Amino acid sequence: MKKIKKQNYVDLFYKEQPKLCDPKDFWGQVKRSVDGKPISNSQIIMIENAVDKGLKLSKSDKVLDIGCGNGALSALFFKKINKLVGVDFSEYLIGVAKENFEMKPDYTFHLADAYEFIVNYEHKEHITKVLCYGTFAYFDFQVAKKMLRFLNESYKNVSRVYIGNLPNKDKAENFYYKDIDYTEQIDDAESPIGIWRSEDEMKELAADCGWGINFHKMPKTFQGSHYRYDVILKRKL
Repeated sequence: MKKIKKQNYVDLFYKEQPKLCDPKDFWGQVKRSVDGKPISNSQIIMIENAVDKGLKLSKSDKVLDIGCGNGALSALFFKKINKLVGVDFSEYLIGVAKENFEMKPDYTFHLADAYEFIVNYEHKEHITKVLCYGTFAYFDFQVAKKMLRFLNESYKNVSRVYIGNLPNKDKAENFYYKDIDYTEQIDDAESPIGIWRSEDEMKELAADCGWGINFHKMPKTFQGSHYRYDVILKRKL
């Protein structure tokens, strides 16, 4: 079987590759694409609706968007919430977000390491919902656990966390070609897909960090539905 050459795909995909896209190709810049082409608007609407329903967004909500990329997805929720704070590690993508979507002082984007940002953010008590769409798999096991635990313990007013587009370890064979040996990729946060977690593993992680959990499956017409799933973490009463 062919082995995938190990390298840091995260830096390549989210720091360098976006520079090659058209400045207005917002979905292409954040790899929301199929065969190199941006996904259709109907696919984006599915994501928007799933997040809106999963987080139960309202005009009083103040959202922390972890791994916000260029802000294109974040901006879809501006009219539904009160404030949004986005953070991402890509200087280029945050530049795009600031130029095209930022609306100070209520909707802002920040260049920083995600975990360092949530630890040092001065207005933790303002945040009521958290979104992390398409980026959680790129946090290694230690950081992922620290992040979810810190959100539970220090962001006391957060009632829900939406983690979207997670690759399902139990469905990996639906993604990789049959002649590809992907065993070394499954647990590698720097691989093209990041860390694959089964639903049982996410359930265990959530419980260990103090969260209740619900699972969400996108419609079959969604481009990644055959190997991805979403989770909604809820604060335990």
